[in-house]
Amino acid sequence: MDIFNLEQLLNAHVMVENSEIFHTIDGEVEIKVKQRQPIGRIYENGKFFYMDTQGMQMPLSQNYSARVPLVLGDVNKAYWDTTFKVLQFIGEDDFLSKNIIEIKVKANGEYEFRMRIPDFIVLLGKAEDLELKKANLKAFYKKMEKEKALNTYKTVNLKYANQVICIRN
Repeated sequence: MDIFNLEQLLNAHVMVENSEIFHTIDGEVEIKVKQRQPIGRIYENGKFFYMDTQGMQMPLSQNYSARVPLVLGDVNKAYWDTTFKVLQFIGEDDFLSKNIIEIKVKANGEYEFRMRIPDFIVLLGKAEDLELKKANLKAFYKKMEKEKALNTYKTVNLKYANQVICIRN
């Protein structure tokens, strides 16, 4: 068995991040495959594809649909890296990854999120000061949940430092 060629063949598969094939001490052949993980579903020029954890484009799977945010808008070369940064940031936080279902990339490089529950828009602005913006959003959520008032807002603006500007329904 040509292990090197088999490993190259596996690594060439579009859904494989990397693979490792080797003989164990017992003479068995062991194969380890790391699958590429999507972090966002991009819609661009009438086509859907995923962005993976390496910031690379990957095709949709016919067998599996990842629960990741849908990304719409100007996800072109100019905003690819910042969109990757935003998707990584969302994926690293349980609250954000559970609640953000859609991301819009505006022509000026600003970002908007659509939240799962309640269904309102978060105006993030530029992909900077993300930790502060996340803290502000979580503080807003916590306060409005306590007051049972989350459903009364349609827009939450986090663009400006140290303030959350809200628009009611």
